Amino acid sequence: MLDADIYGPSIGKLFGINGRVALKSEEDKIWPLEKYGIKIISFSFLVDENQPVVWRGPMLGKAIEQFLYDIVWGELDYLLIDLPPGTGDVQLSLAQLIDLNGAVIVTTPQGVATLDASKAGAMFNQVKIPILGVVENMSYFIPPDMPDKRYSIFGEGGGQKLADSFKAPLLGKIPMTMDIMQSGETGDPIVHAQKSGAVASAYSEIFAKLETEIANWE
Repeated sequence: MLDADIYGPSIGKLFGINGRVALKSEEDKIWPLEKYGIKIISFSFLVDENQPVVWRGPMLGKAIEQFLYDIVWGELDYLLIDLPPGTGDVQLSLAQLIDLNGAVIVTTPQGVATLDASKAGAMFNQVKIPILGVVENMSYFIPPDMPDKRYSIFGEGGGQKLADSFKAPLLGKIPMTMDIMQSGETGDPIVHAQKSGAVASAYSEIFAKLETEIANWE
């Protein structure tokens, strides 16, 4: 997992790794941290927790290049790159630096979110990166005291409409639950803490469909 959101890196906290950490390094190469069987690198590992990153575009591109080529990743099943929102320098740098299998667009159901996500998808189309599918996050709310209830707080159907516009599949819908929030605070990913239930089923569906789409594009 490569956290490419230089301005707001959060992958470390979601895995229970807070702030600057000692990374193994040798001859200008850095080894990623590993937790829950996942290799992770994030800019948050290299700066103090409250230190802002005030960089211009060329510096962002150089940081992404180093994360790709100066990290000793070893043999991987997949390299997932968590991108910042929008269509900025990080996305363009990636398109120039590496041959990507494709992009997954993440949105919430309401129109204001799908509008922004559609621009990101248009950018990937422009730079000839396949869109593997769309994930609808915060698709519906499941109250902790009523697990059989679903409330569509942000509306319905936005993810499917966005997927249709890209002629790509809707990979899945991730619900809102208190457990997801709590897992992010404690650094124990929800699919590690709870291997069954609505959230685990949603992620399993997304991953299965994503594997199929990657195979289709290879």
